[in-house]
Amino acid sequence: EVTAPSQVTVTGTATLTEIEARPSFALRSVAELAASLLSADEAVQANLASRIDLREGQVLSASSAAELVNSLTVSFAKIEQEKVGSSASSKMNLLNGLRYLAPYLAASDAKSLWALAKDSVDFTKNVEPKTRALWGDVRSLLGCEDRFDLARPYLFKSRCNGHKEEDEPIPGFVRIPAGEFQIGSHEDKDNPPRQVPIKSPFYINRTLVTVQQYARFIKAGGYKDDNAWWDKQGVAWRNGSFDSQVNDEDHQKWLKQRSIDLRQQPMLWVDQEKLTSRPVWGVNWFEARAYARWLNAEMRQSITGASIGRAYEIRLPTELQWERAARAKSLTEADTRRWPWGDNEKLADQQANLNQTVGSVSAVGLYPPSPIGLYDTAGNAWEWMDNLYQSKPAKMVGVKKDVDLISGETVNKSDTPTLRGGSWLDHPDDARCSSRYWGHPDYAGTITGFRVVLSLAD
Repeated sequence: EVTAPSQVTVTGTATLTEIEARPSFALRSVAELAASLLSADEAVQANLASRIDLREGQVLSASSAAELVNSLTVSFAKIEQEKVGSSASSKMNLLNGLRYLAPYLAASDAKSLWALAKDSVDFTKNVEPKTRALWGDVRSLLGCEDRFDLARPYLFKSRCNGHKEEDEPIPGFVRIPAGEFQIGSHEDKDNPPRQVPIKSPFYINRTLVTVQQYARFIKAGGYKDDNAWWDKQGVAWRNGSFDSQVNDEDHQKWLKQRSIDLRQQPMLWVDQEKLTSRPVWGVNWFEARAYARWLNAEMRQSITGASIGRAYEIRLPTELQWERAARAKSLTEADTRRWPWGDNEKLADQQANLNQTVGSVSAVGLYPPSPIGLYDTAGNAWEWMDNLYQSKPAKMVGVKKDVDLISGETVNKSDTPTLRGGSWLDHPDDARCSSRYWGHPDYAGTITGFRVVLSLAD
C-alpha cells in the first residue's frame, strides 16, 4: 500500500483563500508564541498550537500578527547586536516553526513572517537537502510562491534570466532547436550511443507539473466522463472495466491498491493539496496524457499568440525530446553529459533530489537549473514519456490518442510507456540523461510525475 513520505507536518487542508475568510482572534501571549517559533526544541514547535491556545478554524488577528512580527524582528536585532546567540540558527528555527503556524495565518500576515524567514537558507552555498526541501515547503504553505502567474499557474511570471522571446516565447517553455544530437550511452544496453535527429523545434516546460497546476485540471472537470481529454483505455481504467482485461496476477494485485472510487484524483490527493509547489505524483500515464490535452485547450490562446504556430500542441515529451533537453549545454547545443549538470556524480546531492536525502518529492525548482533553465530533469520524480518502452533502439515516437495498448499480460508481453529522469528515491546512476525505465500505463506511485512540451502535432 502506497503512503506519502513527507518532511513537513501540516494540519488542515484549507486553501489560503479559505483561511483568509476565517474569523480572527487575538493571542493571549505574543511573547510565548515568538519564543516557541524560535525554540530549537522540535517538540515545542510541533505543539505550539496547544501551548499557545491557537484556535482551530480561526486566524491570528492582524494586531496579534503585527505584534508577532515586531517581536521576532526585535529578537533578531538583539541577537545580532548583543551576540546572545546565532542569528542563522534562530532563523532556521523560525523557518521550521512556521510550518506549524501556517494554518493560523491570514495571507497578508503570512507574507510578513515569510519576509523574516526567507533568507534563512543561503542557496549560494552547499545546503543540506532536507533544509532545502523545508524552505520550499514553508514558502508554499505561507502562500509566498511567487514564480508562477497567479491567473495561469501553469506559466511562469517571467522568462528565465538571459532568455530572449525567441528562446522562451511562452514563459516557462524553453525552445529546443531541430538538429542531430548523440543519444544514449555505452552504459545502457537498451540505449546505446547513436546520432538521432530532432526534426522540428519544440518547447519544454521548465518544471514538472505541480500540485497547484494539476488542481486546475481537477477543478475544470478533468475526471468527468463527458470530456475528450482521456484515451479510451484511460476511461476504462477509471471506471474499472480495464481491470477485467488484465490476466497477470501481480498486475491485478497492483490495480486493487487503487480502487475505482480513488481513480477520480491522484493518489493521496488530500495530502498533496497542502504543498502546492511540489510536483504532482501518484498519477499514471493515462492521467498525465489527459492533463496534457486539457492544458493544450487551456493554453490555445497563448500558443497562437506566441507566434510559434497553431500546429503546436501540449503533450508529453518523447524520449528523444526529453534526452535532447536534458543534455543541453546551451540554448543551441547538446553534448554527451551524463547528468544535466555535467559528469561529476559527487555533485548529485547539491544538484538534485536523489538518494533518499529528502525522503519525498520536494518543491520544484529548489535545485540549480540546467544550462537552459530546466529544473529537476534529474531526480525528484520519474517523468512519463509519450512513447512506449522498447528494449532495442527505436524511433521513440509518441503514441496516438486511443491506440489500444496490450496491457493485460505479463510485463514482457505488454506495452509499457517509458519513464525518464529518476526520482527522490533513486541512486544518481538511475537519473543519468540516458537512463531509462518503464511502467504499466496504470502504474502510479510516490516516485512518478511528469512535465509537458509544446510539440508539432504528428
